[in-house]
Amino acid sequence: MYQELFRTMREERNHCFRVKQDLAAANVELTLRAQERDATTSSEYYRNKMYEEVKRDKKEALKRLYEAQIKINNMEQQMKEIMMTYDMKMNEEHQHQAESEKRYQEMNDYTLG
Repeated sequence: MYQELFRTMREERNHCFRVKQDLAAANVELTLRAQERDATTSSEYYRNKMYEEVKRDKKEALKRLYEAQIKINNMEQQMKEIMMTYDMKMNEEHQHQAESEKRYQEMNDYTLG
């Protein structure tokens, strides 16, 4: 009777030991999986964060490019206006020079003639 009881206790002890070993192995496996998941989640978080930063930087760069293009367009328009004014003044100057030369020639013709 005691032998049967000792045998049963030994079997239960062995069974408990095997269950504890299985639980310890499962714990290690679950810990590794949790670490992998955390690493993946962490890398996804940083990847998303970097993507958002790049997206924000790109948006800012496009905004600056747009503003620079507006400034360039304004400067081009001002240069066109300046060139038109210059051309008008040069035409006026040529006309005045032609008139002056004509008057000079007329005066020379009158004094010589």
